[in-house]
Amino acid sequence: MTNFMTGLSALRTSQYAMEVVSSNIANADTEGYHRRSVHLEANTPNAYGQMQIGTGVSIDYIERIRNQVTESSLTLAISDVSRVDQTLEIERQVESLFQSGEGSIHELIDDFFGELTKLTSTPGEPTQRTAVVQQADQMTQMFSQIAGQLTELKTAIGYQVEQEVASLNEKMVAMSDLNARINQYQNSTDVSHELDELDALVNQIAEVVDVRRNEQYRVGSTLAFGDSVIQQGIRPTLYSTFTTEGGELAVSVGDSDKAAVFEGGRLPALLDAYNNVIPEFMGKLDELAAGMIQQFDQVHATGTGPGGSFSLLNGTRNVVDPDVPLSESGVPFPIEAGELHISITDPDGNRRTESVYIDPETQSLTDVATAISAFDDLHASINSQTNQFQVIATPGYEFDFSGSLESTPNLDNVSGTSVPAFSGRYLGDTSQTLSYEISGSGNVGVSDDLFVNVYDEQGTQLARLNIGEGYEAGSELDVVEGVKLSFASGTVVDSDSFESELVTTPDETGFLASLGLNSFFQGVDASTIAVNDEILEDSERFASGTSSDLADTSNLFVMIELQQSRGMSDGTRSFGEFVNEVTTTIGIQVQNSTQLSSSLGNLQTRYEQERDAVSGVDLNEELVYLQQFQKQYEASVRVIQTAEAMLDELFAVLR
Repeated sequence: MTNFMTGLSALRTSQYAMEVVSSNIANADTEGYHRRSVHLEANTPNAYGQMQIGTGVSIDYIERIRNQVTESSLTLAISDVSRVDQTLEIERQVESLFQSGEGSIHELIDDFFGELTKLTSTPGEPTQRTAVVQQADQMTQMFSQIAGQLTELKTAIGYQVEQEVASLNEKMVAMSDLNARINQYQNSTDVSHELDELDALVNQIAEVVDVRRNEQYRVGSTLAFGDSVIQQGIRPTLYSTFTTEGGELAVSVGDSDKAAVFEGGRLPALLDAYNNVIPEFMGKLDELAAGMIQQFDQVHATGTGPGGSFSLLNGTRNVVDPDVPLSESGVPFPIEAGELHISITDPDGNRRTESVYIDPETQSLTDVATAISAFDDLHASINSQTNQFQVIATPGYEFDFSGSLESTPNLDNVSGTSVPAFSGRYLGDTSQTLSYEISGSGNVGVSDDLFVNVYDEQGTQLARLNIGEGYEAGSELDVVEGVKLSFASGTVVDSDSFESELVTTPDETGFLASLGLNSFFQGVDASTIAVNDEILEDSERFASGTSSDLADTSNLFVMIELQQSRGMSDGTRSFGEFVNEVTTTIGIQVQNSTQLSSSLGNLQTRYEQERDAVSGVDLNEELVYLQQFQKQYEASVRVIQTAEAMLDELFAVLR
């Protein structure tokens, strides 16, 4: 009877072992399956005197073959690859917005300055002036388009973060369910299948956030997700999103108001893109747009076009509070302390220049409006609804900010009947005030020894001009650097004097560009930049010169010089260099991420191969085991058959 039971134990054991081998063979290509190995043990032998006779065999345990170090390393590699690949995907989308080539922001900026250059050759051609405006309009639309696409990308990333957190929570619930099943069955039932599921689930979670694994899969074990160590019990720990006080998107554990920190997986890559990458390049685009707006408008504001000077000007940009110092009022662009020169033209065409000193630390916008309104024939105010600045001239008068020469100086210290007049355009590098003193008395163009002496601010004589015999009344005399002076017929008196203010920088403060007075652009950044509506409707409002003369391109050349001037990045980059730097920056990031993705991908593949070498199913090896257990099964049958025959013979003898 003992032989029969021994054979039966071997029969059952080999049968179960073949089932395990069969399961291995069936799951050879199943993702996440870990090979099982049967471990046998001898049954407790029976004692016969001093001898022990074996009673057969049984299955000690079924081992799930895996390497803890390799599995943990693979999980971390999955997190790293997932984060880099997600980052690379977003960086490539950003790169596509800044790539150079046809239709790019690079090309449109170059084309805009190219149209400005063409206008210098044909300043009186209306179609070319219109081409400048249209090209500028295309450029600003590209700025807005890129800004809109970056905003849409950020919004999409925010939505993806919400989806990833919801998916992560589903996986956390599934993990708790698995832990509960493992805890329930592990003492009585093989839980290899559940452990395979748990391994696969952990690696799925690792694609979202980095996981450091504890290999003791039971209730009370822990897994580290990012910087949070979470007890994996029956009740799952869930995540939620929130917005920080700084406006950043963050993820917290449970009801905590503290942002969780992750290093791997898609989720931290998305959060980094939302909070840093996209804002960084939106900031660069805004910086480029704002630089172009400010620098170009600074030039444009102090010029005039064929449409002439203004009777009314409305600012296109506002302040937050007009009654606090300008430095605190929320002006779009910084305002410096200095003088603002305003040229006023009366109905007879006579020009005079008024100056107002602006100190942004002590003066409010309301103070500036009051100071300008103190000048005869001008009134400045602030729109109470929009907080935008407005200047209006007395009917029949006009004004501009070109800083052009006064046609007639102040004659308070002139007693003769001849009226001096200025013309031309000052071409000097620095602003200065010149003094003029009459030497001799008599009739202009008739009397002997009549001169006008010209002095600079230090009292140095710059010129001595003959206005007596030999001078033709009304003819222009060269004074200094483009400035011309003429005297009408009449008398002059010895020691009579007058002055002329020569202005190179009509707006030393940046006030005009900041408030959008006589601006070429509207808006303050990439999403709001546009060509001024008035210029879009009438290209003659484009201030290509400092007068209404169609041939005047003096302002135009200054605008063209902006293309090469280093007005960006604290005076270290031109517009072209700045946008090229942005393109290079994102290009390098894409290149680095591509290389890192390839390297980490190879590492993940290596860990997968190492895992498969340990845990994977080798069909040839399993066939060997199958044959081994098959032979054991067949031998066990023979043992049982032999035992049965012996019993039959015994019973036959007894009968």
